[in-house]
Amino acid sequence: MPRTGALAVAALLLLATTPARAASVDQIFPHGGFETAGVIVTLSGDDGDETVTLERMDAGGWRPLHPLVRYDRHGFAGSVFGLAPGSETTLRVTLDDPDGVDGEATRTVTVRTRPDDGPPAPTRTVWVATDGRDEADAGAETDPHRSIGYALARAEPGDEIRVRAGTYGPVVLGDIAGTEGAPIVIRADDPDAMPVIDGEGSRPFSLERSAWIVLDGFEITGGGTDADGIGVRLHSSAHVTVRGCYVHDNGHWNVLITKSDMFPGGVTEGGYHVIEDNRIADTDAPDCAGPSNRACDGQTYYGVHLDNNPGAGHVIRRNELFGHVDDVVLCGDEGSGRSLAPDANVLALTGGAAGWTNHDTAFYDNVARDARDDALELDGICVNARVFRNRLSDAENPVSVAPALPGPYFFVRNVVTGTWGQAAFKMNTNGEPDVPIRNLLVYHNTFVRTDEGPLLNLWYAYPGGHVVPIRDLVFRNNLFASPGGQCTNALNEGDEHPSFDYDLWWSPTSSDRLFEWWDGADTQRYATFDAFVSATGQETHGVFVEPALDDDLVPTEGSPAVDAALVIEGINDDHAGDAPDIGAFERGGEPPPGVDAGVPASDAAVPADRDAGAVSVHDGSSTHDGGPGDGGGDGCGCRAAGRPRGAPLSWLALATAAWLVCRRRR
Repeated sequence: MPRTGALAVAALLLLATTPARAASVDQIFPHGGFETAGVIVTLSGDDGDETVTLERMDAGGWRPLHPLVRYDRHGFAGSVFGLAPGSETTLRVTLDDPDGVDGEATRTVTVRTRPDDGPPAPTRTVWVATDGRDEADAGAETDPHRSIGYALARAEPGDEIRVRAGTYGPVVLGDIAGTEGAPIVIRADDPDAMPVIDGEGSRPFSLERSAWIVLDGFEITGGGTDADGIGVRLHSSAHVTVRGCYVHDNGHWNVLITKSDMFPGGVTEGGYHVIEDNRIADTDAPDCAGPSNRACDGQTYYGVHLDNNPGAGHVIRRNELFGHVDDVVLCGDEGSGRSLAPDANVLALTGGAAGWTNHDTAFYDNVARDARDDALELDGICVNARVFRNRLSDAENPVSVAPALPGPYFFVRNVVTGTWGQAAFKMNTNGEPDVPIRNLLVYHNTFVRTDEGPLLNLWYAYPGGHVVPIRDLVFRNNLFASPGGQCTNALNEGDEHPSFDYDLWWSPTSSDRLFEWWDGADTQRYATFDAFVSATGQETHGVFVEPALDDDLVPTEGSPAVDAALVIEGINDDHAGDAPDIGAFERGGEPPPGVDAGVPASDAAVPADRDAGAVSVHDGSSTHDGGPGDGGGDGCGCRAAGRPRGAPLSWLALATAAWLVCRRRR
């Protein structure tokens, strides 16, 4: 027998005599947000062929949810959507292993979402005013302290520090702690007269090793130089809320969250910060040339940046962010992510364990716009990131995944509009060649490009340069539309591709390169959607047709997007019609989110209801689509006014009008 044949027979005999490896559930970690939750399951004895399903108990019994996704050698993760704040939900996890299951295959766990009713009534009120005095016997309403820092350094759990209008110096403190039931609240006395915390070239608001603090209703500015200035810095801390603030022009970072793994309460306790209802901006950057990932002189590089083990459970919601190089960076540890082995054990889920803590961050109902580079950067290490119901517009790349790992990333019901320097997703990197982008789940989004250029760049293996393996990038039920005559642009020599199906594509402009695709030997160009489908096997249930949307990008009656989407359990199984609609919005479902008016001047206050920085559900009477249209801001409104909600808008008219109105902010 030839040597190769003998070796093959020996290998088969060895496999036949090797006992199967039965996996078992090691631990289940539930994590509640406000209206979502995450579940992380670790296994023992697994060899890679296992699956883990997730179900939720409701009035009708056990309801299937999105299956859990393997994110590292022994870990699975998944997310639950559509929960109510302050509610309790029972989940069921089931392990399936063809080699058998050691112990219980099915287990239940209870997860409780975070209440959304704000801090309790204070046990004591301490007053601060610019004409006060920093003495131990001061602090009464008629005899206030003079500085916020003095009052905060002496605060006790349950205290509310009420700050009158005026300009105050930096607040830089450590080891300040409220409790879950009695946080320390720092609040503007009159929300219509927003107090200013001026960093005076330093850090305006910085906390270290602190927990259960609420900062509510301040203008925060003057944070230092382009190289190292920071407006709000939360370092090795937990459960800090920044709410209703106007954070702007603070040097390099407007908000920086970092090193939550060093929180004194333990590696698993740090993080869980809430950044909500804020306006976070660079307002004074001039137009300038040069690479998109370089700041202009005077431009704040980052809006919100989670970096260097930023921690678990962050909620970033209802903010407006604009004018930065990168408006939002969610996943930190970008350099480490580029060298993370595909089968590495990623998360530190138990006390004292080494590893990353970046899991279960939720980013939703935000507007991020006018970014010189990325409106939303997912580069780095995230597990169970939930990005939903946001509006991202006018950026070099509205979304960056370069690389994003290990996932899963749930990118659900977002609207990506406006002018883009490149395309909707940046899928490349200058990092290590073997680092995969993986576990990106792109469901029910609407991508409307208003200028010339492709909708998607498939650049994850750029010839002679970037080589980025990909794994499990899944696009389902998305709506892609552009006037530019190109849907995909391929500068790619990769062996793997994303999976596309049940998507709607449209461009009114014919092109011999409508779709580009690397076929393993060369870049192929297809002039029609049918030719692309036939050659690649992608989009076998997709369509190429004018979507017929109204001026809010909602499908009109008779739109081909209506009832045309694939049912995805746990994502869209509560649809309004006979089946889900393709795109971000359901016809007959909840109204789409909008954003209220423009940027306040540096000496103006955000209104008391905080809508000036928040994403709100509008009734069709405003004229906004992802950015201020008539409110005095410098962004692009991109919505045609003058027609009732629900009236169909010609795609070509929408694109032409938006292109004429909008301009990139540089």
